[in-house]
Formats: sequence, structure tokens, C-alpha cells
Amino acid sequence: MDERNIPTFTIQLDTLNVEFESQAEGAQFGQPRRFEGVATVEVPGLEPRQQDFAVNHPLSVGGDSVFLLGNGYAPVVTVRDAQGEILFSDAVTFLPQDNNYFSEGAIKVPGRDPGLGLVGFFVPTFTATEETMGSAFPGLADPRLILTAYEGELFPGGRPQSVFSINTEDMDQMMLPAEDAEPEPVAFALRPGEFYELPDGTVVQFEDIIRWGGLLVRHDPGRMPALVISMITLAGLALMLGVRRRRVYVRVEPGSAEPDGHRHTGVSVAGLPKGTDPGLDGVVEDVLARIAQAVDPQQSNTTAAHTSSKDEA
Repeated sequence: MDERNIPTFTIQLDTLNVEFESQAEGAQFGQPRRFEGVATVEVPGLEPRQQDFAVNHPLSVGGDSVFLLGNGYAPVVTVRDAQGEILFSDAVTFLPQDNNYFSEGAIKVPGRDPGLGLVGFFVPTFTATEETMGSAFPGLADPRLILTAYEGELFPGGRPQSVFSINTEDMDQMMLPAEDAEPEPVAFALRPGEFYELPDGTVVQFEDIIRWGGLLVRHDPGRMPALVISMITLAGLALMLGVRRRRVYVRVEPGSAEPDGHRHTGVSVAGLPKGTDPGLDGVVEDVLARIAQAVDPQQSNTTAAHTSSKDEA
């Protein structure tokens, strides 16, 4: 495939509307009911246009199809140093781990010395017991951002790593200062609008929540040839099913010589249908008539009735 044949375009996801079942009980509670979005599509040389799309209703751009694969939440987090300077401010994608969108993610702040890494969970509807915590509903009923902090080398050896996790091999977990007790790891939970101050004065603020959408672009240049071939195959199958299948047998038996020296030849014609075939009799008669016509055109009308036999199977 020549990459020059792939269309060039830009897609901006403007809105993504998702609704979950909140009134039902049992297994239907929390099930997705609506996944719809609006995107702005820009193609070089054309005016930008907005298109609606949804699950099973992809965007169509230059012959390509853009499908909505999934979605999730991206908390907007701002990190400031002790002097109030912004070290990081952006939306961070957290990946859902279950149907209630209990999500995992990581926030990397390389502009701090040493580097700061925040790892943890985003919970759209927080619920907890003495032993576990989780999400009770996939919608934003009671969102929480639950994090712990590490400091040190964020990218050891410059090796690439996932944006959704942090390699803590060369990092130390931040601990809460304690004079008379064993230090405990820093761990905190924030609601939107809340902030937390780390032991060194760095402030982590949970600003807002936006929804992200996963898109799949499908370029299929063989789609139309495949469609044409499929239609031809379907037409052939319809003809095969519509045409009656039958077999016609002709047996020729030389007879004994008559007193006048002529030799009689016997011809038997039989037909075998696949299933029922009311028109088989006519086919056998037609074959017999053609044989008689070929043997003796003058006597074919009378000879055929007396010199042949017809069997049905």
C-alpha cells in the first residue's frame, strides 16, 4: 500500500456525551446507555466541519472511517513549588480498570529537582470499606483523586516508559515527618477544587475533570472490490439455489435383426431430480424427441412413442 494514498486530515474531539443507567437495579445498574460525540474535522483545502459520531456510527473522512473505541476520565492537575511557581498543569489520562471506571494513572513532574512522580487512582464514585476501596458507579457522582508521591530520577538512563505508570526503581517514596513514630508514606485523596501540600511545600491541586475518547482510524482501500466480489458471489449463490438440479440418462441397446434384415435399436431415457421436480417429465420427453428427430426426421413423431421407454427415479 502506498502511504501517499492515505488521506491527510485532523480531528478535534469537541464533546463526548456518555450516560449510564442509574435507575435500574441489579446487573443493569451502571450499564452504558449513550456514547455520542461531536468532532471538528479539518481536511487540507476544505473548510473545517463538525460531524456527529457514536458507537457503530463512525466518522467518515476521505473514504476512511474513524471509530469510537472507548473513553475515560482525565483529571486536570496543577503542581506548584513552595514559591507558587507552576511546575505542571495539564489533564492526565487515567485508564479504567473495570466497568465502574476505577482508573489508574501517573503524573510526572520533571521540572522539579529532584523529579516528582504522583501515582494512584481516579474514582468517579468513591466507595470504601475497612479493607478495600473502589467505584460504585461509572458516572461522576463523588469523584476522588487518590495519590502517593515519589521523588528522584523519573527517566533513569533516558529509557522510554509508559505514560500511565512510573518506574520507581531510582525513586524514593515521600514520607510524612514524625518525631515519635515511624514515618508513614505520603498518601492523600482530593475532590475537585481541593489541594494537598507535600512535606517540602510543593502543592498538588485537583482542578477539574474532562473526559477523553479513544479513536481508531481505519483505512481500507480494498473495501469496494470486496463488496463487488461479495455481491457477485451472492448472486451466483442465489442462481444456484434457484435453478433446479437434475440428471438425464440415455441408454442405447442394439436389438436383434428382423426378418427383413433391419436391426432395431432400443433407446431408454430416464431422469433423476434433486428433490421434487414437476418439470422433469417434460425434460425427458424433450430429450427423447430430439433423439428421434436426429435418427429419423420423417418418423420422429410416431416412432418416439413406440421405440423408447421413460423411467423416473
